[in-house]
This record gives sequence, C-alpha cells and structure tokens, in this order.
Amino acid sequence: MLTVQVTKEDTGRTNRGNSVGIASEVPEMRDPYGILKHRAGTESTWNLPSWNHPVAQSVFPLFIRTESLLIPIGTAFTISRFGLLVSARHCIEEAFDYHRLGRPRIDVDEYDLGDVGLSILHHRMKASGITEINIISIVKVKCTRETDLAYLTLDLPREMVPMPSVPISPIMPRYDGAVLALGYCGFSPFFGISYADVESARFDWQHDYHHDLRACLGQVGPRFTRTFAAGLPLAGCFMSSCDTKQGQSGGPVFNLDGYACGITSMGGDLFFSCASNLVSSLGPALPLKVRIQLLFAPELRASREASLYDMIQNGYVVSDGSERLHQFFPASGSTRVDQPFSKDDLLHIYEDLRSYQNRTPAVP
Repeated sequence: MLTVQVTKEDTGRTNRGNSVGIASEVPEMRDPYGILKHRAGTESTWNLPSWNHPVAQSVFPLFIRTESLLIPIGTAFTISRFGLLVSARHCIEEAFDYHRLGRPRIDVDEYDLGDVGLSILHHRMKASGITEINIISIVKVKCTRETDLAYLTLDLPREMVPMPSVPISPIMPRYDGAVLALGYCGFSPFFGISYADVESARFDWQHDYHHDLRACLGQVGPRFTRTFAAGLPLAGCFMSSCDTKQGQSGGPVFNLDGYACGITSMGGDLFFSCASNLVSSLGPALPLKVRIQLLFAPELRASREASLYDMIQNGYVVSDGSERLHQFFPASGSTRVDQPFSKDDLLHIYEDLRSYQNRTPAVP
C-alpha cells in the first residue's frame, strides 16, 4: 500500500448535474450515506464532493497498474470489511490490453494478470484536516462467465484503514421502483499517472489529479433473466433510467432500502429509446467462490474461500436476506440461479433483448 497526505480544498463543494425526467420526490428512499442531501430540486444527476465524502471510504476509483502508470478504468465498492470488493468484469478485462502477452481468451473465472495489476484509491480526512490517500493493491479476481460481475480481493494493509462494507441485496428490485447509481468519472489525467512519481511522492494529488463522484437517480425498467444479447454476457440484469457516464462502470446501484442491488455495467442508449443503463444484479453470482482476507495482526493473516452465499450466511457479507429466496440448479458445469418475481412484475420480465423487442415476456 502506498500512502500520501495532502490538503484537499474541495471537501464540501457539490457540482450540479443535469435534470431529466424523474419524480421530484423519492418516497421513503433510505439514504445511509447522505447522497440525496446533495441533490437540488428535481435533478436526476449530481456530483458529490470529490474528496472526503463518507461514502468514499466504501466506493473507490479503480485503476490498472502497469509497470509505469496508474490508469483509471472504473469504480469498485467493498461488500466485506475482510477485503472483498465488487466491480465490473469488463473493467477487469481492459487490463489485458496492457498485458505483455496481449488479450488472452476470456474463458476462465480467475485471473492472473502477471505484469499488470489492479489497485483502488482509498482516501479519508484525518482529525488533523489532512486527506490521507492510499493506493491499495488487488491480489485476486474472480468473475462469472454469464454476467458482468467481478469480485476482487484486496491486499489488506498492515495498518488498517476504515473501509465500511456496503450491505447488498441479491434480488432484483421491483419494476418502476427508484434506484440510485454511484460511481467515479471525469478522471484527469485520463491516460494515467506516473507510478514512479506516486511512489516517490512527487505527484501532486491536489492540483494534478481530479475525479467526479457522480450520483444518478432513475427508475427500474424491464428485467432480463438470461443473457441480454449476443456478445453481452449480462444474465440477470435490468434496465434503469440512470444516466451514467464512462467510469461509473462497476459502481453500486442502490435500491429503495439503501442496499446495493447491482453494479453499473454499460449504457443502454443503443438498446432503449431513452437515457438508460444496464445494471448487473448480484444474485447470479451467489454460487461463485470468492476469497476474503482475515487479518489477525500485522504479520499474521489468513485467507478464506467460500461461495458468496456462504459468506453471507457466515456473516462476512451483510445482506437483506433475499439470497434465501433464490433457487439453484446445476447447468452445464455451473449453477444457474433463479429468483422469484411478484405476480405484478411478470409482464416486465424477459429472457433477453429480442424477447423484449418482440414484447414476449418470459412468463406469459
């Protein structure tokens, strides 16, 4: 872990976004991170303070780390204080573009990038008023073949830094319900930061680096139970009207109860006639084996590997309990996960994009 300390000036400034069709009031939306209080009027997108907002200890900019550069590629967030994060698989695959062997065939669910790594940028304001910035490495990546989900294991630093976990909801939210997407965008410098300058503390984080922490409010559209479209492995995804930007991929999407119910995967403007994005639900990854780090002392640590479902049952990951509503079926060497839907929602559930375009619900 690399640590630098700087005095940041914009700890309270909130930049405004654009307003596009969303109800001015979001009924009873739980806001444990204080995101909605920065919203003005009826706007559906807005920026939180770039630095030192409390949610920044749980939601992080994600970087590719080459031999010479730190390159921003997206967003990640922690779901366990034992070093387990979630991000987007397609962000992880971008790292292969910088691998000395090029982009290999993506047919495995555990990645070893060799000479290319991944890191997050963690920051917090200390009691002295100084912002502490930590560059923390990722040591393990597990992905699902059928979805855009990626689970990342951190190399926990010897000196623990506060990293509150985000509670999750593995079930997809109700049709037409409100959701809130959060993530980083507007990175500068976009093409990377000299890693040597970061290591030697020559890089000026206060004046030479910038990101926006952007919130987007939207409503849930159609849900898709199988793969979304050819070449887009997004099983168990749903459309929302959140107007996200590049860089927010991998960031959490919160439901009305304040639980992360998915990640931002990609913009949906090519497929739908409105500003929208596609959200990968967390449910399909419940059988995936993920790894956590147990830190007993600075020099004494151990790792544990189990399915995400078991991690929830053993208290390493906090959820709303909806994982118990899912059904699991063996399917072609993996496990298919089905979730229940309410009767009122059945007309808005489709197997894939084509069935949506043909208006053929998965359950007539």
